[in-house]
Amino acid sequence: MANAHAPATAKGRATRERILQAAAELIAEKGTASNEPRRPSWHTPAPAAASFYHYFEDRDDLVHAVIDVTIDAVLDTQGELLDHLDSWAGIDRWFDSLVQQQIDRQACGCCPIGSLAGQLAERTPDARAAIAAGLERWEGTCATASPA
Repeated sequence: MANAHAPATAKGRATRERILQAAAELIAEKGTASNEPRRPSWHTPAPAAASFYHYFEDRDDLVHAVIDVTIDAVLDTQGELLDHLDSWAGIDRWFDSLVQQQIDRQACGCCPIGSLAGQLAERTPDARAAIAAGLERWEGTCATASPA
């Protein structure tokens, strides 16, 4: 979903990014089930709902942005390792990094994309499609680097 409210200034882009990061962190930590679906301000540090609507069209717009930023973060975090899945040693390093992530997190949280799928896929067809597209991006990255 394209954001019709994309900020034109650096300050506006930074504010939107802070709101987006706060929402992504909150969803990752606490999920979405306990939040009121009609009140978009539950996940934004902005002082008022009007500020939220300055940066996002609605809650679905924010959810889609969270999906995108989460998938980008997974690909960025795993990026270099995914580029080296062309050998068993590369696959072994990737698995070791996934185990280390869980050790670093003290086993809190699981796959960020899988978590989003579990929380959001049943809400709307658009969210389901966005998560599926993200999984396809991740899978495509893995598949193109995998050993033959």
